[in-house]
Amino acid sequence: MPHLRHLLIALYAASVLAWLNFSPGPAFADQPVTDLLYNLTETTSLNYECNLIDNYLECKFVQVMVRRKGRSKNLDRSIDNSEKGYLEFKATVMSGCNKYLLGAGALFRKGLPPPGEDEKKFKENFKRLTPIEKEDGATTFDILEEFCKKPSLEKFLSMIEFLQEREMRTCTIATHTYVQRFKQIPESQVWVIVQDGPEGICGIVDVSRFEKAKESHIFWNYFSKKLITNKTGVINDNMNCSDLDESERAYLWKPREIGLGCDYITFGF
Repeated sequence: MPHLRHLLIALYAASVLAWLNFSPGPAFADQPVTDLLYNLTETTSLNYECNLIDNYLECKFVQVMVRRKGRSKNLDRSIDNSEKGYLEFKATVMSGCNKYLLGAGALFRKGLPPPGEDEKKFKENFKRLTPIEKEDGATTFDILEEFCKKPSLEKFLSMIEFLQEREMRTCTIATHTYVQRFKQIPESQVWVIVQDGPEGICGIVDVSRFEKAKESHIFWNYFSKKLITNKTGVINDNMNCSDLDESERAYLWKPREIGLGCDYITFGF
């Protein structure tokens, strides 16, 4: 089902055009103006605003990317480095076990501060926590308390697994803003990007484009694609030009919902 926002735009445009009794003009038919597009395969969206300047279309894009912060391979890497980390963790935590951590989980579940904490400040902060944050906080204290009672590498790994599992429930949101210029292919409903020539060490040629949606007289789709003309180039010690992605990414006007299971959200790359 089309998103309500797009239905309203379509109904409004149709009513205006019917009232004026003429066919769609340039703002609706000949060029993209503004919209929110959705990537077909990735958890990204693209908002654009375009203005026609001397037969060129100048468009400002705001890309929003959402991804899981934690990955299973991060857990494997953490476990590989666990023995050294265990000794450092033990030295740090054990000094505060008796006076701070013992019984802290039970107190936290009741909304009470661990020993030594300012109760008024703690309760002010505690009220802002979501139920999930409260439960995860109490679980963290429980794991630390068990470690305090009898430290072991196995209990240390339990802490790592819990923290990594929490990161698997954490999603990161990042934005990227950029401007591109387009020109229309004559006698078509396609606007292609304007570029002077290949750029950089890898000779990147941007062949991104706007295309009128086949099922709509109003909405446009955007296709992002870059070609690498110098695949023998070297970017740095860890990456060659041949490693860069040349696949096409489609951003369509039809909304899509994505279930990521995010309990926490952070901002930034």
